[in-house]
Amino acid sequence: MATTANRQWCLARRPVGLVKESDFEWREGPVPVPRPGYALVRNHHLSLGPTDRQLLREEDTWLPAQRLGQVVRGVTVGTVVQSKNDSLPEGTQVMGVFGWQDFAVTDCTADFFMKLPDETQVPSTMHLGLFGPVGIAAYFGVIDIARPSAGEVMVVSAAGGATGSLVGQIAKLRGCRVVGITGSDEKCRWITEELGFDAAINYKDGDLVWVQAETTGFHWPDEPNPADPASLRHVVMDVFRIEGDRLVEHWDVIQQIPPFTASGNDMI
Repeated sequence: MATTANRQWCLARRPVGLVKESDFEWREGPVPVPRPGYALVRNHHLSLGPTDRQLLREEDTWLPAQRLGQVVRGVTVGTVVQSKNDSLPEGTQVMGVFGWQDFAVTDCTADFFMKLPDETQVPSTMHLGLFGPVGIAAYFGVIDIARPSAGEVMVVSAAGGATGSLVGQIAKLRGCRVVGITGSDEKCRWITEELGFDAAINYKDGDLVWVQAETTGFHWPDEPNPADPASLRHVVMDVFRIEGDRLVEHWDVIQQIPPFTASGNDMI
């Protein structure tokens, strides 16, 4: 193994608002040496997504809060290059939360750890998407949680993203009419022309409260104020069945939406 340095990105401070480069610290150290029962993994690919922002918060999520100074958490795929674990011979392709670094040691207990099939059967990068947490979230989110029926309309936010693009395709296979919400005309074309979505809306072009009229036939008794974020509350409370919990990843924006209390309910 010719490489002698392990390059790492570590968490220097908690991000406020959008993540900045100054929230991280670049370090270079020696490549770790596996002790008995462990193997050394050379990371090749790193998954980056909205969930990574959530994991930088001070509060615990489904994982304990990451401590300052630690290597930033991240799901990677890599190859075992040195092993003192009989179940992980050199050359084994693996996936796990090995972090934003070149090398990591594992004893097979890392979060999301999985030994991967031969590269000739399935490209290892597919396990960061379709066959990994992204695909699992999309499949079970539609099939087990949303449980749409044929003929229903499914509106998918972040439809041009990794999870949303899969959600829409699965919903189409279930017989739904699928409307995707994205942030660019290019993504709108992609999800309709290549992925088979029935319609797409660029949320930067207009007022999203009109999505309900396009998809459900519901019309407001009084014209809503497009500048009033409370309009979103009315759409959520009065029209749609909402599935998912990803709103928490945009908490800085969510706090700007005033509570809707007319019915005694408060979403946030």
